[in-house]
Amino acid sequence: MQIINHRGKKFIEINGKQFYLHQAFHGEQWGREIVFLQVYGKVPLRYEDLPDKKWLILKTRTPGQQKKGEPKEYIYTAYDRECFDYETPPYERKKDALFIGKNKLGSAFVAITSLAKICDFELPQEKAMEIANTLVEKQTFIREIYIEEDLGNAGNTAYRFQFKQNIDRWMVTAHYLKELFGLTPKKKRNGGKKRK
Repeated sequence: MQIINHRGKKFIEINGKQFYLHQAFHGEQWGREIVFLQVYGKVPLRYEDLPDKKWLILKTRTPGQQKKGEPKEYIYTAYDRECFDYETPPYERKKDALFIGKNKLGSAFVAITSLAKICDFELPQEKAMEIANTLVEKQTFIREIYIEEDLGNAGNTAYRFQFKQNIDRWMVTAHYLKELFGLTPKKKRNGGKKRK
């Protein structure tokens, strides 16, 4: 994949095909390899154009209507499924999860709601937005979550969640997140009654 600048616009060449580039996300964590991209053009983006079989493609029509007789244009969103897997339980994962929104706050919101989903508990949307705002303001406050700056063309900020393979007391669990998000009362550490 090669990104090309031409007359103030960005294009990307993939397997000999040229597309207008909306967004290509890559960071230090993945050895500067692109893990997410959005392109559009008159030629189709196909699975064989992508780095390997782990990638998925979502195809949507471009907004607006083309003139009659003109070929339809599509937006192609392609991504490495292992980086954006929000279904696999934390301790069965092969790769860290990456959360990308339209901007930093959007990325934080995707991170918070996806973590709740991965850990299998309900989180009201208003509460998720409140926590996302806190995540942006404090930079990070959740164990194993890191800011991932885009080295691609969009300059977006994503969040990366590092899933540990070995169980230890610092692992992120549903209980830990619920306590952190204020969904359950924190347990008293001493647990005993106060002496008179």
